[in-house]
Amino acid sequence: MKKVMNNVLLGIAVLYVISLTVVTPYYNWQYAKEHGFVKWILFGEIVATVKSTVWPYYAFSSGSTSPDSPDERHYDNSKKACDEALKIIIKTGDVTRLSAVDKTKVTELLELSLLEANQVKPSYLTKVHPQFLEMYEKNYKVAINMMITGFQTDNIQLVLGGSYGYNEFTVWMQKHAKDLSF
Repeated sequence: MKKVMNNVLLGIAVLYVISLTVVTPYYNWQYAKEHGFVKWILFGEIVATVKSTVWPYYAFSSGSTSPDSPDERHYDNSKKACDEALKIIIKTGDVTRLSAVDKTKVTELLELSLLEANQVKPSYLTKVHPQFLEMYEKNYKVAINMMITGFQTDNIQLVLGGSYGYNEFTVWMQKHAKDLSF
């Protein structure tokens, strides 16, 4: 039984690696088409390649309506990746008990979230709410960065500090929900 399970897992891993040969060029092409060749060369190749490593998330996540602007799309992608990372943590119940595989998956999702968050233009954030840019920069992005660094260095204090900052952001969002215009 264990051998069959190992063969199944190996087969899934092989299919995943093969799928990367298709989705990586696709996401890179999509980024270059959307943002231009120069932006793709400077930074987009990294974003698109990281995004391709978690392609099942984008392929199978339930999306409602498609965002109207690239900024809205980046914001949505950032929030979705961050939410998926937090779901893994919540499912485990404690950041100190995350398996190595889950820790890697959480870190990759948070890195993707931060990459997407960094592409949202300040003008979009200001249109959402006059204080949203400040909250997004000082709480949301800083919190995600702290969690990434914490997971990469096994510094639970940084992870918890990032979680606290993220919580402040979500509390602010809930408090101002009717004032936000996405």
